[in-house]
Amino acid sequence: MLKNILFVDDEQALLTALQRLLRPKRNEWNMVFAASGAEALEKMGATPFDVIVSDMRMPNMDGAALLTKVSELYPSIARIVLSGHADSEAGMRAIAITHQFLHKPCDADKLKEAIDRAANLRTFFDDESIAKTVKSIDRLPSLPATYAALTRALAAEASLKEIAKIVERDVAMCAKVLHIANSAFFGANRKVVELTAAVSLVGVTSIKNLVFSVEVFRSFRQTTPIEGFSMDGLQQHALLCGNIARKLVTDRKQADDAFMAGMLHDVGYLVLASRFAKKLGVVMLVCGVTPSAGRLSRGALR
Repeated sequence: MLKNILFVDDEQALLTALQRLLRPKRNEWNMVFAASGAEALEKMGATPFDVIVSDMRMPNMDGAALLTKVSELYPSIARIVLSGHADSEAGMRAIAITHQFLHKPCDADKLKEAIDRAANLRTFFDDESIAKTVKSIDRLPSLPATYAALTRALAAEASLKEIAKIVERDVAMCAKVLHIANSAFFGANRKVVELTAAVSLVGVTSIKNLVFSVEVFRSFRQTTPIEGFSMDGLQQHALLCGNIARKLVTDRKQADDAFMAGMLHDVGYLVLASRFAKKLGVVMLVCGVTPSAGRLSRGALR
């Protein structure tokens, strides 16, 4: 079955160029082109799309505004920004609701790979409701303690290294900072896995915006309490795994990668706790799962 891909840009010449560039994919993709946000929403109302690829700077409705609408009306659609320019404010707005940010001019193979990856993601989900839930997630809950610590550090004009040490204690904030630092919007010419470098790249102002994003904490506080689940325990376990993983390798670059893998290996628990609290509680009770300890109990292994 063909994947439905929607391209949005107010420059007709660019849409024509994209159509020509991506012609080899015509047997895999049904490509539709729109010259404005309003036209894109009209087409989306008539056709179920798998991926939308939008420019940022457009009249009347810019890319960030369009993708915000798309995330609300069609949360299961993968959202990609393809833009040659974006101011800092618009870029931060887009990052919050974009799955990937690509710069113009974009290598054809890189663009095809990004769209294929986004379109094929749906095949990993048998349940459409799960796909919509996963694709609609734009942030994970963070501990209030981390919020307070970062607030104090920023107020005291702490060094980037000090800020990074606070961020690395929080798996959700750590994931978000690294996600933003590695987005094409910040133009990094290499993968950023070291938190001090990520904090430096993103900037204190952007970190402050993340810290004061009240919704991050509200999203967890509104969930049902789960017996046996501890955010503190999960965070401590993630940090412990990250530090152990880093000590197991000697190469610095590999050590940083190992630390990130250890830190983020249980990040799925945050999604489950914030979106499926009751079901997670039942699974933990029946299977003997102990996420705060990061392992299955003996009862679950029998």
